[in-house]
Amino acid sequence: MVSGGFVEAGGQLVGEAEAVVGVATPAGGVVPFPAVAGGVYVDGEYVEYESYKTDQHKKAFRNMLHNGLSQSERIILRHCFLTDGYMSQQIRGQINNGVPVSCVWIFDGSEVRVLYNTEG
Repeated sequence: MVSGGFVEAGGQLVGEAEAVVGVATPAGGVVPFPAVAGGVYVDGEYVEYESYKTDQHKKAFRNMLHNGLSQSERIILRHCFLTDGYMSQQIRGQINNGVPVSCVWIFDGSEVRVLYNTEG
């Protein structure tokens, strides 16, 4: 996935310095995860990436969810050692508050998995 100093992201090449690892997505693209929190492009669409550093996992998840959804309705969150049920409950709470959510992925360090998806 990383070759010649570049990572493919949605058909576009991104400099290796901007990416830590490239991970295949269910849509067939490759997601580069930046060294710091920020956005990436997956299959030509902007996806916000949020990370955290704390021992308070629930608070970290709520903050990542809120901050990420304030910038994009498609987000990738760093794995925070919570159950899928709890994380889904927090996502439903955001939706009930009128926040648009189309896709939430969880990145666990080596792979991406879909937690919530309304996109086909």
